[in-house]
Formats: sequence, structure tokens, C-alpha cells
Amino acid sequence: MKILKKIIYILALVLITSCGYEPIFSKKNYNFSIAKIDTYGDKNLSNKIARNLNNINKLNNSNKIIELKIDTSYNKLISSKDNKGDPKTFSIEVVSTVTIISDKLNETRIFKESSNYNSRPSKFDLKKYEKKLINNMIKKISEKLINSLQILL
Repeated sequence: MKILKKIIYILALVLITSCGYEPIFSKKNYNFSIAKIDTYGDKNLSNKIARNLNNINKLNNSNKIIELKIDTSYNKLISSKDNKGDPKTFSIEVVSTVTIISDKLNETRIFKESSNYNSRPSKFDLKKYEKKLINNMIKKISEKLINSLQILL
């Protein structure tokens, strides 16, 4: 029985390590380079998206040079209340409008991410959870933007 387990572990290890798995976003060869990023709206959120895109600026020497104008905002709404009138669930939405400018292209794209969540007993925990949700949504928007730019250019 122990020999069979060892064989299964070794076989699984060999199959997993030699499968050729490569993460999608580990590829650093983009077909464009970002020359300038202007941020508008909620500066904190727009700057987070710009920071996620800074890696493309430094790693790429492409002849397709673009400029981006990023306008980001978020809305927090109370979805439902309990019997006392206190908020029970919230809805938060992050909207980023990105204008892509190059010598051959001038296009605007809108990226949205939203999430519903329950209230927390502590206001501190609620704010901390909201920040975590917004950061996750910003990462998703950045990934969608990079994918969109790769397809578009």
C-alpha cells in the first residue's frame, strides 16, 4: 500500500512539473508601449490603475506608442436595510473610462466591476473590507485593460 502511494505521488509530481503550464500575464512581450498616462476622477483609484500599467512602460520597446487618459470613479449604494433601518447589504461599483490615443487610433472604452457585500459589525472592519474589494476590482480592471490593448493594437 505504501509503495502504491509513493508511485502515485511520484507520477503526480512528474505530470504536474512537465505539463508546460505558463501563467497568462507572466508574458512580458506586449505589442505596444505606453508613453503617457493622465489620470482624472478619483485620483487614488486612477493612480492604482496607472501603477499596474507602469510595468509595460519600462519593459517594452515597441514602435506602437500610445497615450492613456484614465477617469475612474466608484459608487457605494445601500442595497437593503434591516428592521431598524440600519444598512444590511451594500453594492459597490468601480467604473473606469479609458481613452486610448495613438497616431492611428482614438478610442474610449469603459470598464466596470461591481460587488455586493454584507455589512460588518465594526465600521473599521467594513472600511477595511471595502478597500480590499476596491483593490481587487482595480486589479481586474487593469487586467481587462491590458487584454483589451493587446487585442486592439
